[in-house]
Amino acid sequence: MRASLFRLMGEYTDIPLMEDVDFVNRLRKRGKLAFIHEPVVTDSRRFRFQGGIKATFRNKLTKMGYALGVSPERLARFYYKSRIEQDRDDNV
Repeated sequence: MRASLFRLMGEYTDIPLMEDVDFVNRLRKRGKLAFIHEPVVTDSRRFRFQGGIKATFRNKLTKMGYALGVSPERLARFYYKSRIEQDRDDNV
């Protein structure tokens, strides 16, 4: 995405979680999205320590809550609580 479009769209909303989903939803209202077909590399720590099923379930549950109107603040408490517990377990 070009920086000019990012600024035109109002950049990210100042919310504690789901700002990327909010931004994509606003982009969809503006027009059709195009996707790249290149692989994307992300940090797999959460999947390694929580397991793929648990991490995926938490992400899907968070996104579903957002779609149903749960506040980003409440979702952040749920999401980051899981991360704090993971970090605590990692350091034991």
